[in-house]
Amino acid sequence: MSKVVGVVIRRFQINRRVIGPVPLKDRDVARFRYGRETLVARGGEGEVFRQKQAGYTMAVKRPRGDVPPQSIGGCMVDLSDYYVRRDGQVLVEVSHPNIVTCYAVWEQNGKMHVIQEYVGPNLFKQVERWGKGSKLPLPQALFIVREVALALEYIHNRRMAHADIKPENILIDHLFERDEWPVVKVIDFALSRRPGQRLSVESDTRMYGTPNYMDEDRLFYEAPEKKHDVYALGIILFELLTGQAVVEGSRPSPAKALLSIRELKAKIQKAELPGEAIRGLILRMTRRLGIIPDGPSLVRYIDENIGDLLQNTRGLSASLNRYFREVRP
Repeated sequence: MSKVVGVVIRRFQINRRVIGPVPLKDRDVARFRYGRETLVARGGEGEVFRQKQAGYTMAVKRPRGDVPPQSIGGCMVDLSDYYVRRDGQVLVEVSHPNIVTCYAVWEQNGKMHVIQEYVGPNLFKQVERWGKGSKLPLPQALFIVREVALALEYIHNRRMAHADIKPENILIDHLFERDEWPVVKVIDFALSRRPGQRLSVESDTRMYGTPNYMDEDRLFYEAPEKKHDVYALGIILFELLTGQAVVEGSRPSPAKALLSIRELKAKIQKAELPGEAIRGLILRMTRRLGIIPDGPSLVRYIDENIGDLLQNTRGLSASLNRYFREVRP
């Protein structure tokens, strides 16, 4: 048995242009249940498939079938379904050009499925394709970070923290191969919450999130806050510009991550970065020099200091020139 839990009529936001409605009806959702699909991503709890139906390419997210239920509070809980369900619940409540759009959610055989727009590979995969030592030029890296910061500004103004900002949760359709702005979208809100909120499946002895992008207090089980999203984005900016991982390994232990984090300020100070202004930005985002507490503060800081941040940059592409001219106060 299956039932449509909700259909959300949204409009495509591509390069900030509305190009038309997506008229998903119950019959359209049914097509996505049985259409041909290609696996494009698999995370710890869910997997995402690409499908093309009625002229639209969409991403269908659903729980992994190989994750066994876990005992939590004396009850057996399917965490894979729980987190996909949680992601869908949050996505249907938000709407922003830099957050992936959810078009419909449905339940089939007790498992939640989420239809969302298909954007492209995640940032991690795109930078790997870029090559060139896995480093990005400053304007491209700053563009991506500011687009993500705009998404954080939106959710932080709604008193919500994402709690798992990392390259795998940032989608980008291309890395400046064309003379137009890339589409940058934040995904996976399964761990997001408001201040003081605790998800029903969480315990005090398990870490939730990705240690590579957690600050020291998160590794000691502090509840996620807005400042932790900014910290994670600061780590991403550092890695985009240097090609160096702050914390090595795909799932490092908290102890290993902690050792690397305690050396973070020295790493930032010694790294070859394009200017002292960008070094100062990273230090502030990672709370090693003052603090940038949330998305609105980060967007404001970048916009007010864009001239200094880009002072050593020459030969911007036409699209980046247009973009940063709009940003410049």
